[in-house]
Amino acid sequence: MTDLVVCTADLSKRYRGNVLAEYFNEALSDTLTSCIENQLKDDKNRGIRIIEIGAGTGGTTTKLLPLLQRFPIEEYCYTDVSKAFLMYAEKHYKPQLPALTTSIFDVSKSLAAQPIIAGYYDVAIAANVLHATPNIRETLRNAKAVLKNQGVLLLNEISTWSLFNHLTFGLLEGWWLNEDTALRLPGSPGLSTEKWHEVLAEEGFESIFFPVLEAHKLGQQVVVACSNGWVRQYSDLCHVTC
Repeated sequence: MTDLVVCTADLSKRYRGNVLAEYFNEALSDTLTSCIENQLKDDKNRGIRIIEIGAGTGGTTTKLLPLLQRFPIEEYCYTDVSKAFLMYAEKHYKPQLPALTTSIFDVSKSLAAQPIIAGYYDVAIAANVLHATPNIRETLRNAKAVLKNQGVLLLNEISTWSLFNHLTFGLLEGWWLNEDTALRLPGSPGLSTEKWHEVLAEEGFESIFFPVLEAHKLGQQVVVACSNGWVRQYSDLCHVTC
């Protein structure tokens, strides 16, 4: 596991200083700021709860923490499938944001057997994570399950096939996990902008939009969608009222 952390940290360093990566990180940061400000319109002092899915070594987190300082953040739940990544976050990021908590969470699986509270978070963030799961519909249902009614799902995802991504991530298991190839880009686990819109709408997300649509041709896309409050876990259908 230590080797995996070192490998991921090395990849994270490669992206730091990358102009395109910085552009999309900034777009995600600006969008998160707008989402929080909108949620605080009616009650400026209420606590905001955020969950980051598959945070890894915190390539996205480190960009978001400075802007979160000025908001009433009740919790920033930093999750991953690896305990090693959570230990990394507790050491490097919790000193910057005392509201940061950590938890194991596999977004490809139902919340039933996991320590994440359903219908609890105002915002769920995932950067280049959701595509690395076998079934994107099941993954979206599980991501949606953590959100309050009208909670916001905020994604930073690959938008095109690229040789760089293929050579960089092609040896990682997650690159080849998908079982729903009809939804994915040819030769890639990513989804096109059109497919994201289609699948999100079919899974009950509303107000779907792409804040930097004109930049998707560069290889990444920022996706925003609101939960309609209905959550599917296993075969049951329930309504989140919190």
